[in-house]
Amino acid sequence: MEPIVMWVPDIRSVIVQAGLPAIKHNEAVAHGVAHAILEHSWMVRRARMGRLPRITVELAVHGLVARRLIPVDRLQEVVARYDSIDQCAGKLGVSVPILTHRLLNLKPSERRLMQPGHLDRLSWAGAESIPSEITCVWVESPPAPLIPRGLRRRG
Repeated sequence: MEPIVMWVPDIRSVIVQAGLPAIKHNEAVAHGVAHAILEHSWMVRRARMGRLPRITVELAVHGLVARRLIPVDRLQEVVARYDSIDQCAGKLGVSVPILTHRLLNLKPSERRLMQPGHLDRLSWAGAESIPSEITCVWVESPPAPLIPRGLRRRG
C-alpha cells in the first residue's frame, strides 16, 4: 500500500495523500496530528534514538486517534442502538479498525458507562485482527522548536 500520511517535524506539517475517501482522510489527518502532539514526548525521543521500537509510538498514536475521533458519550449512544461493528463505525464516521481499537482499549471508567450486553451483541468477532488502513512514514528530521520562529527572542 502507498504511504498515505507523513508527519514532518522540522516544518511542523502533516502531509496526506490526495484523493482519499472522507473517513480515511479524517483518520490520516488525525494520525498526523497525533504524531505532532506526541513529538516531544519521551517515547518519541527514545524511538528516534533507536531505543524503543517505532511500533510503540504507532500504537500510542493509534490510541490517541481512536479516543479523539470517538468520544465515549457518542460511543455509548451508538453501541446502545446498533448490533454490528460495521453499523457503529458507519454512524461514528470511522473505520472498523479504529472503532475496534477504541473498544478493545476502553478505560475501566468508560467500560462501566456501557450497558451490560451492548458490547457483547456487536458482531465483531475477527474485527480485532483487521490492520489499520493508515500507512505512516517516519521522517528522520529533528523536530522544530516549540516556540514558533516569529516569536523567538533575538539576541
